[in-house]
Amino acid sequence: MSYVTGAIKLIFFLIALPFCTGLVFVPRAKSLKRTFHIVYIYGWLFNMAVFFTVSVACVFFIEQNNFMYCVTAYAILQILLAVAGVAVYAGRRLRHDTKEGGDGAASSSKTKVSAGSGSGSHIEFNPPGTGKTFDVIQGFSSLLKERGRRNFLEAVILWAVFGGLLAFQLYKAVTTVFFDGDNIYYVVQSLIATQQGTMYREIPYIGGSTELDMRHALAVMPMWFAYLSEVSGIHATALCRTVMPLFLLPFVYLIWFAVGGEIYGVMSSHDDYSRPAAERAADVGLFMCAMSVLAIFGSVSIYTSERFLMTRTWQGKAMFANIAVPLILLGVLWINREYETVRNGRTGERISLSSLIFGNGWYLFLLVNIFSGMCTSMGVAFTAALICASCLLSAVRKRNPMLMVYGILVCIPNALYMAAYILLK
Repeated sequence: MSYVTGAIKLIFFLIALPFCTGLVFVPRAKSLKRTFHIVYIYGWLFNMAVFFTVSVACVFFIEQNNFMYCVTAYAILQILLAVAGVAVYAGRRLRHDTKEGGDGAASSSKTKVSAGSGSGSHIEFNPPGTGKTFDVIQGFSSLLKERGRRNFLEAVILWAVFGGLLAFQLYKAVTTVFFDGDNIYYVVQSLIATQQGTMYREIPYIGGSTELDMRHALAVMPMWFAYLSEVSGIHATALCRTVMPLFLLPFVYLIWFAVGGEIYGVMSSHDDYSRPAAERAADVGLFMCAMSVLAIFGSVSIYTSERFLMTRTWQGKAMFANIAVPLILLGVLWINREYETVRNGRTGERISLSSLIFGNGWYLFLLVNIFSGMCTSMGVAFTAALICASCLLSAVRKRNPMLMVYGILVCIPNALYMAAYILLK
């Protein structure tokens, strides 16, 4: 029963609360059914940014029992953010439904009246689908139906294959023991935090007290695992080695699903309706199968991201390579798509902050930069280089030098991180 209770608590703090937090970023015009993956990614990244701020403050300004202060403060903030996200989303949807209801009642009360040839007037009914558009649809209906059935079957097969590949990866990640020397440091740091109540003030190799470990003090990913262990009651070692791959592997593929959706225009922030939905779903399914095959057979050396994903899933370097880098690719896809139609195409209509943030690569870059600092100190420099290089190419492609300026601005947290690391070390 304790394992069941621990699993329920872990689902609550790891999945439910971040998803509720991400609801605050959903615009009124977006359907939650089609954007659930983006909502969770936003909420999870925002929660990680808050944890980074709280944990670093506790590490540097509190010496005794700083981990317990961190757990208490962050748990309260995480719950408050989730409540705020649900409240904001519910209020936004209520206003949207009220407005739609008013517009619908007003439009239904209007009838088109035209003068007839005789006395009085008559009501004209123009049902949709008449005219040239209706003829075109009728002409291609049989072809579209047959093509749709074939693409639907392909999509079902491809997604079933991907489900089997993911299940195989999860099985191997849980049942296969991978030896890695870094586990002596990272996993033990999480264990020390839960047992001793201190962060980065114990030597994990021999267990003695020491001064603050400045080399790893800013990379607080082990403390996040310790936090999950503390709130769920699951042992830190079991959490890192067995439980977290069951979450991190699907989460990585959720990010790749968002990337594939942007490429093929299905369940993305910019749907491509020029092709049947079943065809686009089949394309994304093939993309996901390709990514899973690369993850399974990509261990050509001990330094590939695929090797880290399967054998060192819970380490910061593995999370950086398999979460931060794909998110940067997702942000690049968002930036290189035209947003002028979204921001400037609605004359006279007020654009909410959530509409500007949702599907905005700049805000995603900002959160990813903070997250990379949690993973590894080297990741801060790598994300800055990747973002600046991508923005430079985008600026040349779009002939807009401001894209490079924006790319530099979102890397300000990276510069602050590196300055603090150099000064404190």
